[in-house]
Amino acid sequence: MSEVREKAAKAKQKAALMSSLTTAQKNEALLLMADALVTEQQSIIEANQLDMDRGEQNGTSKSLLDRIKLTEERIAGIAEDCVKLRSFLIRQVLSLTASSGQTDCVSAKFRFRLA
Repeated sequence: MSEVREKAAKAKQKAALMSSLTTAQKNEALLLMADALVTEQQSIIEANQLDMDRGEQNGTSKSLLDRIKLTEERIAGIAEDCVKLRSFLIRQVLSLTASSGQTDCVSAKFRFRLA
């Protein structure tokens, strides 16, 4: 199995796991991701530089390399987006439950119970 297929299969497994988590667990995961991005920033940048070097050697376009290049600023922005996503999701859940009085929330893609 190719590396891409293996990663896709693992992502599918993790998606199934994520769907079984409570909202509180998902919110905590987003905060942990944000913290890890900041804490591991230097190793992320070093690994990204290896990918950038490999991409240059393999003839990847400069525009694509620019899009995938990670810097301290870009990593900080991604971490901030994790926190913003958490806040957005909390507001959405609260809005849904306030208008319906339900503690179970269901949509076409998500099902979760308020913790």
